Amino acid sequence: MAVVQYLRFSPKLFVTDEPIDLISKKNMYVRIPKGTLWASLSVDQGENAAILYGDLEYAADMIYESDIGARGRTFKGNVPCYKIYVGGTHLNVKSSDATLQDLNAHNYSGEEKFLDDTKAYLEKCGKLEFLEGKTMKCKSGEGKIIWSVGGRKGNVLFANEKNTGVIQGKHVHVLGPNSLVSIGDGTVVVQNSKGNDIVIDRTGIRNPKELRDLGKNISEAVGKVMSEFKVEF
Repeated sequence: MAVVQYLRFSPKLFVTDEPIDLISKKNMYVRIPKGTLWASLSVDQGENAAILYGDLEYAADMIYESDIGARGRTFKGNVPCYKIYVGGTHLNVKSSDATLQDLNAHNYSGEEKFLDDTKAYLEKCGKLEFLEGKTMKCKSGEGKIIWSVGGRKGNVLFANEKNTGVIQGKHVHVLGPNSLVSIGDGTVVVQNSKGNDIVIDRTGIRNPKELRDLGKNISEAVGKVMSEFKVEF
């Protein structure tokens, strides 16, 4: 049954029999507990995908060390209710068919109401831009978690063999093996492993200092920093 352009929703419900780490990387983990309800989604990339209902716990250390010091921040949180997972972790290995008791544990009296609410949530999500186009194939412990707050999209946790990232509204933090990109609170920071960095805020270029009044060198400097940075998720 087609729900939105890129997602096909299966009405068969499952429940997790034990906690599952959807993402498990050195600097990021995303975990769902025992008792999480979920149903399969089909996406164009052919990866494992599911609509999840229940709590989700995450932590991401998006701090990058270079020759000039550390930049970035740490994220921790809990996401209740609905979220979408696309990635390499197989949920069915640690799950079983959901029962009425499992639905009751989430304050649902029956399956029909839950499926109606799930369909409504996916329709409200609309076209999920984060699932469009080319994405990297994910291994177990890698993938994307997407959710909305107050009906607004724009919350993503992702991890693959190259990068980990956190997107929350207008805040974007992407950590690669040799680089960091951080956007938020009116500031853009791009830094690579050699300590080359660019910092731009509402007043203009803050770093490198020599570029504050030298507009003709901006393109060359940006290219130098960005040459090591490529994001795919």
